[in-house]
Amino acid sequence: MLVPVAIAVQQVQVRLRSLQHETLRALETFANIVDERDPSTYRHSLRVAGYVDGLARALQLPFSEIDRLRWAGRLHDLGKVAVDASLLRKRGTLDGAEWAAMRRHPRLSARLLQRFEFVSAQARAVELHHERMDGRGLLRRRRRRPPTRVPLPDRRRQLRCDDDGPPLPRRSVT
Repeated sequence: MLVPVAIAVQQVQVRLRSLQHETLRALETFANIVDERDPSTYRHSLRVAGYVDGLARALQLPFSEIDRLRWAGRLHDLGKVAVDASLLRKRGTLDGAEWAAMRRHPRLSARLLQRFEFVSAQARAVELHHERMDGRGLLRRRRRRPPTRVPLPDRRRQLRCDDDGPPLPRRSVT
């Protein structure tokens, strides 16, 4: 009686590992789509993933959480698939319409990641990856708020994105 149950459990475990592997391949494929359009985004995303990994390890988070956070770092600019490739590579200042198009990528990145259970919990941090500790930022342009109101995962992501230099072209102030 136990042998059929053990075989069934083993088959389920094999299928689960296969699904996990397929999910990771799909996530990597999505990341590669953005990377093909803009090599600087690729390098930036790899650095952010590495920074997030190091920070998560320093915080002694469980390996499963480190893995999810690393993937969120790798995919945080996934929403750039909706941004014109010439805009991604543009040198110099973005005009108002270009800036508006670029500003939408964090929210789209989060919406895309929410569809993958593996990284869905990190979607909020991805959405806020250009927000500042005081609540101002690219996405919402909210008025200042105390840093304690920024959720901890969002603060971790912000630290890592800021340390890598500007992930977007800076808008000149004139």
